[in-house]
Amino acid sequence: MIGLATITNNTDGDLVIHEKPTSRFKSADVRVSRTATLDLDVVVDVQGYADGDRTFTIDATLSESDSNKLWDIFKEGTFVKVGTQGGCFKGVINRCQINDGDVSFEILVSERTSE
Repeated sequence: MIGLATITNNTDGDLVIHEKPTSRFKSADVRVSRTATLDLDVVVDVQGYADGDRTFTIDATLSESDSNKLWDIFKEGTFVKVGTQGGCFKGVINRCQINDGDVSFEILVSERTSE
């Protein structure tokens, strides 16, 4: 179960979502770059990992009312707070697909928060 709420004062901007097992919360890329050098070698630079590198992919079945609420939050393009079993995060919904109550959406995490 996750909680999703807009950061703005939108009283209709909160949801409790029971995600499907196909949802992914531990998806990220390490900050790394690979550069070719003039001597036909490469230099690999690893900058590490931060919570802001994470992406949440959430699959769920929602009521029509909650699906519409999620769509409205997505269209606003506003930051959201996300509460998961792994902690609380701030992010933005990057992608949202809704089909007869089956929803799939992606949240790009910007930071871990304390609330």
